[in-house]
Amino acid sequence: MSGTGYRIKAVQWDPLLHQRWAMISSCEYPERPPIALPIIEPLSSDSQTDPARNKDSPFLVVHAGDLLELWRQEPNLRITVAGRAEESGAEGGRVRVRLLHSGFDSGQEQTVIGFIHGPRDVEMER
Repeated sequence: MSGTGYRIKAVQWDPLLHQRWAMISSCEYPERPPIALPIIEPLSSDSQTDPARNKDSPFLVVHAGDLLELWRQEPNLRITVAGRAEESGAEGGRVRVRLLHSGFDSGQEQTVIGFIHGPRDVEMER
């Protein structure tokens, strides 16, 4: 019976509800859409030293080293590139991102500043 049970396909962050969700799918029926279940975070006894639990500091959604989708929207154009975060930041904050090289690059590393919209979602500063 290798096809019975459930597995976690992904964990997603909801920036509006400030909640993490586990996407659960059936091993027996993988074609069915996954079920989203909230992840309940245990309360930490040392909440003053844990920035994710401290209400005075924002929750970090981008961490240094994360791969990001860096984008910019114009009236008739949307540009999307891959980048790596050089620093950590919270939603609504700014973060420095190093652009990943493509086959067309001249070999120079470029960094840009962007606004954090959510995990892996950063808009290039204008």
